[in-house]
Amino acid sequence: MNGSQASIIGAIAAIALGSVAGYFYYAGEQYKTERDQLRQSNQMLSLNQQQAVREQDDLRNRVVTLESRLSQTDAQRTAAIRELEQQLAQAQQELEATRQTLAQVRADYERTSAMGSDADALLSSLREELAAAREQAAAQEAKIEEQRAALEEQQQQVSQLASRLNEEQQALDELQSTLELLDSERQQLVERLDSGTTIIKLPERVLFASGSAELNEDSVATLREVVRALGSFPDYRISVLGHTDSRTITRELAVLYPTNWELSAARATAAVREMIRMGAPRDRMRAVGMADTQPLAAEVDEATRRQNRRIEIVLEPPLSVVPL
Repeated sequence: MNGSQASIIGAIAAIALGSVAGYFYYAGEQYKTERDQLRQSNQMLSLNQQQAVREQDDLRNRVVTLESRLSQTDAQRTAAIRELEQQLAQAQQELEATRQTLAQVRADYERTSAMGSDADALLSSLREELAAAREQAAAQEAKIEEQRAALEEQQQQVSQLASRLNEEQQALDELQSTLELLDSERQQLVERLDSGTTIIKLPERVLFASGSAELNEDSVATLREVVRALGSFPDYRISVLGHTDSRTITRELAVLYPTNWELSAARATAAVREMIRMGAPRDRMRAVGMADTQPLAAEVDEATRRQNRRIEIVLEPPLSVVPL
């Protein structure tokens, strides 16, 4: 070995020793680091172990508590099971009774099902009769309601008619009293028939001179009282009838009144004309000559003939005033 080779080998050895020393230094440092880490891990494990011991103690306590509660729960479960068994036994008894009842019901149903079709037919018939009866009852109720309304209206009309008839009768009574004062014979001069027609008799001497159709002075007061009474008879038809006796017209009067027809008509016309002038309703009046066709008495003397010589004012009511 020469000197250069020795130098090279020495250099290589130095390098190798340096590398080995560096390695051991690095390994020592790494070992220290791992040692420190292990110590820290050991400390952490110690802490975790202490925590685990505490948790284990807690778990033991919880297990004891759960075992106590489980024991209570088992007792309650046992009691509940017994109660359920009792209820089940009772339910089975009730079910058996229900089955028996159902069997009886089925038997009854089988007995009655045979009559079902007849019952359905009868029920259908009864329903039809009921519907017809209801319709008839509704129609009857409507008819009764119409009759009730008509009755109420009729009662109102009767009340109005009674009031009107009372007013008319009062007017006639007053007229009778007035005419009695004007007629010395005090006879019945106002007559009301059952039909509602009213007849006012005015003797000849109250209105006319014998054989004349000219109204005298006393006629004005008499006819005025009649017209005043007519105010209580609205809508009545007013007929003024002239009546004579049966004697033949004298030769002197025959020029004006050839027969009793002309004389009776002239007297009726004169009375109508004067009454219209006093306010009597013109459109409801008429004058009629009756001559001697409707005597009141058989003529045997002057007194009976005087009864037949008269003016009659006939008041004929409309249908609404005719007594019901």
